[in-house]
Amino acid sequence: MSDDTKITTTTPADTIGALIERAKPEFAKVLPQHLTADRLARVTLSCIRRTPKLLKCSQASLMQSIMQAAQLGLEPTGSFGGAHLVPYGTEATLIIDYRGLVDIARRTGQIQSIEAHAVMDADHFECEFGLSPKLVHRPLWDGDRGKLRLVYAIAMLKDGGQQVEVMSKGDVDAIRKRSKASGSGPWVTDYERMALKTVLRRLCQLLPRSVEMADALRIDAETDGIDLAAQVRQPRSGVAALSRLSGEARPSLPESLEESPAEHEQQEAGVTEDDEAHRIELAEVLLAGMAELNAGQRTALLRAAGATTLPHGWTVAEVAELPASVLAAALKASA
Repeated sequence: MSDDTKITTTTPADTIGALIERAKPEFAKVLPQHLTADRLARVTLSCIRRTPKLLKCSQASLMQSIMQAAQLGLEPTGSFGGAHLVPYGTEATLIIDYRGLVDIARRTGQIQSIEAHAVMDADHFECEFGLSPKLVHRPLWDGDRGKLRLVYAIAMLKDGGQQVEVMSKGDVDAIRKRSKASGSGPWVTDYERMALKTVLRRLCQLLPRSVEMADALRIDAETDGIDLAAQVRQPRSGVAALSRLSGEARPSLPESLEESPAEHEQQEAGVTEDDEAHRIELAEVLLAGMAELNAGQRTALLRAAGATTLPHGWTVAEVAELPASVLAAALKASA
């Protein structure tokens, strides 16, 4: 063999690098302005080199995860970039963390501030819901704070509204158990941040959404194997009551929601289980809609319904205490 003959070998890292390079034009089509395809490719390759197990994942799953990061405008570099590339057997998975959800929420332009905190055993914590909601958290600044007990998230909207979500450690662990990445990646190395992400995700389902946020919640739910509708107090069905805002045709409501306020008033003398269930159903629809309206629109809707209190941030059970006639009238006013 001649001394001039060179034998070249292609490593798995080289193969993935070539795939990422060829995919850069496709990344550029979906990336938001703050992130370039060149940077995404560079930081992703660095991440893969730090986690060699990713090279054993299928190329399809790895490229899909990178494309998902591109669509969300997140760098899959770990906690700093807002997302993690985690190998799960032979499948690569994109895990969005707390910082990533905060970043996407702020990009909607409708959030004044959004944050999440962990409550430890030694911290002082008070939380009350109802007509006069209250949340007080005084961390123990000196000494051992103990183990994580609760997590909560707060969002202040630019229209003056606010949303709060609180979850116990048990609630968080129940979500973790359903995640296919529960035994690896950030759930193991950054449990507190993932707990904060979990409560923040529940909060974000009540906030004004962008396409990026909707995609992030969907991807995250698929990874954790959860039902998004079951994660919030207000179900997505409430969007039907607000379809007028987008000019879309209003989907038909269940027959029980089409009954007139007068029919409900006739039943109030003897409230049955069916009446209570109906009020809760009305409250769910109304409350889910309230999260999509600004303060002025919410006030106008409630005035049209004859209610004087704005139920933004209330729970379904609390709003269901309003007379069924008020709830039905509010829905009718929003049609």
